[in-house]
This record gives sequence, structure tokens and C-alpha cells, in this order.
Amino acid sequence: MMLPKRNAPNRHSGVATIEFVGGFFAFWLMCAAWVEMSFMSYVSALGDLAISRAAQHAKKQKTEDFLTVFQQTLNDDSSLWHALIDVDNYRISVHYVNEYNTLATITEGCEPEDEDDREAVCGEPEQAPIAIYNVSYDYQPIFNLFLDKNTLFSREMIVIQEYQRETFAL
Repeated sequence: MMLPKRNAPNRHSGVATIEFVGGFFAFWLMCAAWVEMSFMSYVSALGDLAISRAAQHAKKQKTEDFLTVFQQTLNDDSSLWHALIDVDNYRISVHYVNEYNTLATITEGCEPEDEDDREAVCGEPEQAPIAIYNVSYDYQPIFNLFLDKNTLFSREMIVIQEYQRETFAL
């Protein structure tokens, strides 16, 4: 009677470990991508909420310094937007338009003159019933595996300024 050798190597030894490592790495990447996309969606939704709240608040003011009102609303400490972002990573602009026909010809955004500036005003607020509010946010990804470092969220809203509504005509 012949006994099996105990020290003989098994050809399948370690296969389960290698499959687990490969599967776990793929699962981890999938989870990381899901977290990244979820956070991007959340920041994007907060950006939509912030620009609508800020534009709604700014358009009702009886002042011509809409950019300051707009910026104060965005920087409100109680907002979710303010808690999740770095305030140095966003830029805001207001483009004032005098009439509807001029609005149809605008093709360029209102950009700051200097790259270090975070806000810009184009046009004059007097007798300008239409305003284009813009918020751009330089998104910093959680995991740099999936996205580049230059992801930009930009939201724009065209608003009729409430206190100048009577000057608006089609």
C-alpha cells in the first residue's frame, strides 16, 4: 500500500487568493468610481440650488449692486453649498443686458479680466432689466484615478430683474 506524499505541491494552491485579490481590486475601483460620481452629482445639484437661490434673492433687491447681493447669498454660512466647497475655487459673474434683441446676440461669457479675479461684471446695471448670472466651480476630485484635475462645473441663469421689470419689452 502506497501512502500519498504530503510534501508534494498542489497545482491549485493560491488560485483562490489571486482571484480574490483581482476581484477585490476591481470591486474597490467600482466603489471608488461610484463615490466620485455621487459626490460630483451632489456638488452639481448644490450648484444649481445655490445659483437659483442667489439669483432669486439678487433680482428682488432695489439696488444696482447685484453682484454683492449675489456673492453674499452664495457665501451664506448656513447653506450646504458653503460647507462642501472651497470658496477660492469658484468664480461668479453678472452680465447686464438692456434689451431682448441684445440677449440673442451674446455668444461670449462674462469673464474676469485677470485670471486671479473671482468676479466680473459686464454691462451697466442701470436700465438693464435682464441679467445673466454665472457661477463656475473648479471641482477637485476625491480620487484622481477617474477624472482630470481641471473639471469645471458652470451654471448660468438668465433673470429678469424685478425692480426694472417695467423697462423689459419684447
